[in-house]
Amino acid sequence: MDSSDLEPDASAPGSRMSSADVFSDAVRRGLEYVSASVSGALGNLGGKESSSTNVHLQGAYAPVREEVHEINCELLEGVLPESLTGAYLRNGPNAALEPEGGYHVFDGDGMVHAVRLRDGKVSFSNRYVRTKRLDMELSQGRAMFIKLGDCHGVSGLGRVLLEKVLKSLNILPPSTGEYHAANVSIVYHAKKVLALGEVGVPYGMRMLCSGIVETLGAVTTNIQGSTSFTAHPKIDPDNGEMVAFGYALDHKPYVRVGFLDADGNPAKTVEVLGVSQPVMIHDMALTKNHVLVFDMPMRFEPERMLKENKLPFFLHDDIPGRFGLLRRDAVDDADMEWFEVPGGFFVMHEANAWEDEEAKKVHLIAFKHTGLDLNVFLKAGDTDRSELSHWTFDLDGKEVTCQSLINAEGQYGEFPVINEKYRSKKIRYVWIGLTDHIEGAHPFGRVGKVNVDAGLLNTDEGLEAVIHLPPGLSCGEMRFVPRHDDPSMCEGEDDGFLIGYVHENDESGAYFVAYDAKSMSSNMLCKFRMPTRIPFGFHGYHLTETEFRAQLS
Repeated sequence: MDSSDLEPDASAPGSRMSSADVFSDAVRRGLEYVSASVSGALGNLGGKESSSTNVHLQGAYAPVREEVHEINCELLEGVLPESLTGAYLRNGPNAALEPEGGYHVFDGDGMVHAVRLRDGKVSFSNRYVRTKRLDMELSQGRAMFIKLGDCHGVSGLGRVLLEKVLKSLNILPPSTGEYHAANVSIVYHAKKVLALGEVGVPYGMRMLCSGIVETLGAVTTNIQGSTSFTAHPKIDPDNGEMVAFGYALDHKPYVRVGFLDADGNPAKTVEVLGVSQPVMIHDMALTKNHVLVFDMPMRFEPERMLKENKLPFFLHDDIPGRFGLLRRDAVDDADMEWFEVPGGFFVMHEANAWEDEEAKKVHLIAFKHTGLDLNVFLKAGDTDRSELSHWTFDLDGKEVTCQSLINAEGQYGEFPVINEKYRSKKIRYVWIGLTDHIEGAHPFGRVGKVNVDAGLLNTDEGLEAVIHLPPGLSCGEMRFVPRHDDPSMCEGEDDGFLIGYVHENDESGAYFVAYDAKSMSSNMLCKFRMPTRIPFGFHGYHLTETEFRAQLS
């Protein structure tokens, strides 16, 4: 096993500086010193958080800053299925530096934990997504950019103003989307592996034959006019088109939807003018003919930073949620159809959407969250409740109905996954993580298999089967991988594996595992010991062997 030190990228040597350059550099350094002093004072004013005070920097969330490469991970149980080849990469927040002020679970620098799967063996590597933000902060040895966890109270407002001043003086770079963390998900499109955040642009990644992951750089030509790119774009399995969105908080249009062809070239961007307030939007959905935009009442209200000493995002329970259906062939949102649903809820993650063209209906399966408060999200006192729901949009009657697919009483579910070969098509199965109602815990101790057809008839019958992890182990998202890349070789939609990382609850270790998604047996098909602890993270992707070879070029 070898490791690489986490150091800033070295700059190429420049020519001898002139007197004017020396003076400018001295002024710049002086301003940077003032900036660091003011930033430190604001951190003290607002209450600087660290691994000893913030639960998202402790325990299972504690950052792992050593980058490791292990050629041959120890097999503890079972055998790697013969058809399970390629690679699995999972992204998640992993703070490289102690925060200057507050810290939220969404703030950490992205780290990709990856395993190469071949010849019955597993190799492992973990690498930071080397964004421009991370490189700049490492070069200075401190956090320099405002993050979500900073945005509360007088100190938060001070940080916002300080960052604006520093950008105006060119001490900090402008807001181009490249100076944000890419810490949420991994996707593959047009022979490229992309690390995605939400408020910044994608970063290209590559996994080498050795299994080591490297950062290639920012990808900025995706959505015209937008400096953000969703962590959950959708890819049409039939034509290879990727559809994504970006949202803004400080100017209209608040939402733009971008279309990229199968080769990754931007095809068009549609401005969604129907979103009239700045809101948080985390996910989207795609059908054969429509893009679904989730305009939920998670409003951006910066005045709450001062009035309530809270984060500027607030979920209103007295404002209806809205679903917008944008035709994929549209050039603007003039004919976009909007459906209102009362209740004040937020859609964090969708599973899938599809159309019944004959009945002129659109169907959506997603988690409906009520009581979501980002101030206590995944902490003790979390009031968030989730419900796997099925919405039907009647395009003729302009009506929408919603019903639960499982009996959610007493348990919390999230991170839905499907067989991606069925993206935008009618599905029967969704796999989800399950736990008891959250009391400050993100990980799941169970993985559920939801039968959509059965759940629509009776919510008590929707949860078809459950995998129970061994005592003392928890997991995050478990990715579905078809048994064969060719669907005609599979015995149904659910013929495949559930793969991912499981974690020791006492923080002593982590494992790469695979389960049978069809039988849902709680017996692991394989279990490999990882050479380092892996913090709880967010979303992963399985590269087929074909995709792995394609991304090498």
